[in-house]
Amino acid sequence: EPDPRKRKDLNVDYHRELGRLSGNPFYAILMDSFMDFVDRFITTINPGTFDVHDKHIHGEITEAIAARDEVKAVTLVRSHLVDTRDKMMAQEQDFLSQSARVSY
Repeated sequence: EPDPRKRKDLNVDYHRELGRLSGNPFYAILMDSFMDFVDRFITTINPGTFDVHDKHIHGEITEAIAARDEVKAVTLVRSHLVDTRDKMMAQEQDFLSQSARVSY
């Protein structure tokens, strides 16, 4: 999706749907709560692109799940989590640095 806002919404929806498809209601609730946070974070911290991870990772994860390749799916998800964490932390630091330079 070329539109950054639509891409962000699709990203959030992807994670929510995985939570629901897990069949675990607690995981689904956790994923909904976490994605509420991520949605606000992205909208506030990175309103230009809304990107917090590689745009191809969801397709790769979905393919591994569809192929029932548990090892590959888990490996990709772990990598996705670490990559997303690192990018969100960097974006947060950049945002805080920029905010500190603004005088009121």
